[in-house]
Amino acid sequence: MHLPEWVLGDREYLAALWILTTPALAHKGVLRHVHLDGGAVHGIDFLALMDEAKPWSDGEKLLVRAAWCLFNGGGMFYLDQAMATLSDGNLLRVLEAVFIRRPGLADFFQVDVSPARIVANLTDD
Repeated sequence: MHLPEWVLGDREYLAALWILTTPALAHKGVLRHVHLDGGAVHGIDFLALMDEAKPWSDGEKLLVRAAWCLFNGGGMFYLDQAMATLSDGNLLRVLEAVFIRRPGLADFFQVDVSPARIVANLTDD
């Protein structure tokens, strides 16, 4: 995935992308709903993504809702549901996304959420 320079300064986008690129979702083609061109069409089409996700597992839909929640506050994400539903790896991915949005928390827990690390992991395909 190619990330435009402006994305590096947008913690909401980075947090959402961090979740949407998790291996549990990578094979679903979710990135076709992500518009990074910075032009007239700009954003993540979560409504279309959730419509497409109807037949997916509860955990996969929950990951999409977590990304949506961190992107712009939508998605109706509930932490107790995440803890009961997601695997440890997927729950960790959501927590890392929270740290991406709130880097001060990452500093406290000594988690590296620098844009360089995020971009390196997002562009590793």
